Formats: sequence, structure tokens, C-alpha cells
Amino acid sequence: MFCFSDLDQPTTVTFKLYMKTKVPFLKGGRRRSMEICLGQKEYHLNLRPVEKQVNRVTFQHGEDTYQVMLIHGLFMSDRAQSIMANQLLHSDYLTVYRRGGTIPRWHRYWGVLHATQLTLYDFEYKETKPAQVVLPFHMLEKVFHPSQRDDDEQMVDVGRLGLALQFALYQRHINSSSAVDENCMYVLPDDASSGYKWENSFSHCASLVEEFRAASSKNYDAETSTLIPAKYLW
Repeated sequence: MFCFSDLDQPTTVTFKLYMKTKVPFLKGGRRRSMEICLGQKEYHLNLRPVEKQVNRVTFQHGEDTYQVMLIHGLFMSDRAQSIMANQLLHSDYLTVYRRGGTIPRWHRYWGVLHATQLTLYDFEYKETKPAQVVLPFHMLEKVFHPSQRDDDEQMVDVGRLGLALQFALYQRHINSSSAVDENCMYVLPDDASSGYKWENSFSHCASLVEEFRAASSKNYDAETSTLIPAKYLW
């Protein structure tokens, strides 16, 4: 049996069939057992769920033929499937606080959140035109309301509806040459209803990447992987 933590990339599993035989009596009247491999079959496993199935497997060993019934499948939890398929979580208007020139400004977008990334489109044309930027969220840690913190700790005034997306310090290290302080991205939903949906969706995204970060980080290269541009971080 395999679980998601056992497989972090497509792999090949080898099924071998052994038969135990007994050789003539040894000194003392005891028999010695010996295992003989009758054959083997290889199965390629992809990272996608496979329904349980029954297969008849035939092995040829010398002049003898052996058949066994092999039951196999691949289980993935709904959460694992969400992260692997980069499932769509939410889409709506979203305003993002961004550096630009000498004065930071709020920029309005049509945002589309998937399990591992946030894609920002022109707010008028939405997805009918190419995305303006795709922000990877594999280092997203948590979501919180800056307005609920002490005033002295607020980096950006986002009002009561604003949200802060906290990213791991690893992202901060890569952007250390920029004036990144808290390593947060600040966003502003249109209203309370939109804010509730965005907060829940961002929190769900953070929980997914946190749960499976260990598996995905095995192939993560800080030098070559796509990171969030520093102009979106504070």
C-alpha cells in the first residue's frame, strides 16, 4: 500500500512472485527451505488516483506456468488531488498594493486563485486577455487581517477589509536586495462578502501548500524556481 507521502513523483513498482521449496533431509533429520523467484512484473504509477482493479498475472518458470490474482490501485486524498491538479479555488475582483516608481499604489485586478498560484488579469477584460502576472504560492504560510494588529506594527494601512498574505522567510531571503520587511503581500477585496470568500480561499490554499510543502520542496531550487516579484512584497 502506498500513500501520498510515499510517492512524490511517477515511479515504477516491481511485483515479484516467490515459491518456497524444500530440499532433501539435512543431517539431523531437518528439511531446509529455499525460495525461488518465479518471475516479476513492473507497474508504472503516475500521481493520479487509480480505481481498485483485479488483474490475472501469468508467470512462466521453466516448463511450469503460474497464475495469481493481483489487486491494486492508487489512492489520493481529495486535498492531494487538489494540489496536484492545481485546482481552481476562487475568482473575483482583487486590489493589490504594489510598488511602482517612487509612490506605491493600489492596482485593481481580476484575480484567479488556484491551489498553488494566484493569477492576476486586467480587471476590465478579465480572462479574455493574457494574464498580467502569475504569482506562485508554494511559500504561502498564512492569511491575517492587519487591522487586528497593533497600529505600531502595521506596515501598510489596508483598512478593516484588507488582508495580508504572509510568505515564508525563504522567499524573503531571495528578495533580500529589495526593501522587503515583513514579507507580506497586501490585498483589498471589494466588500465584506468578497473579503470573506477571499480569506477562506487564501486560508485553504495556505493549508494545502503547508501540508504538501515537504513533498513539493524536494524538487524546489531557489536559484531557478519562479518567485513572487519583490514589488508585490512588503
